Amino acid sequence: MLLVRILFVVIGTLALLGVLRGLRRKHAQKNEAPAAPIGSLEADRQTLGALRDAGADLTKPTEVNFYLYFPTQAAAADAASQAQTPELPARVMPAADGKAWLCFVSGTMVPSESAIRAASARLQAVANALGGDYDGWQAAVSQ
Repeated sequence: MLLVRILFVVIGTLALLGVLRGLRRKHAQKNEAPAAPIGSLEADRQTLGALRDAGADLTKPTEVNFYLYFPTQAAAADAASQAQTPELPARVMPAADGKAWLCFVSGTMVPSESAIRAASARLQAVANALGGDYDGWQAAVSQ
């Protein structure tokens, strides 16, 4: 079951990254501004638009993952305790670069603009208060 979940997250991540790269290329070709800064309302809207363009039904619950990075394990653990909710539990693990710590907040939710914006703003505030970086979110494409 864990392997299936990991595979699901990896495939969803790769699909979303491909969609976002395409979105960035489309903006570059039109001489429009690049993707909005991570954590901004516009970035959340762009990601939701990319999910919609990929065929996601944004009215259905889906797995959503949020990423907060910290220089120490203690800071990441503090963030996890502040960031988690019953719907969005958090866990701490070493970051992929081996130098930082990831507070991974993940759960099932309906990715409406208001729900995503509320979670994004709240988690960005947690990261900022504890000296970390909020690195955005991703969601599975549910149909």
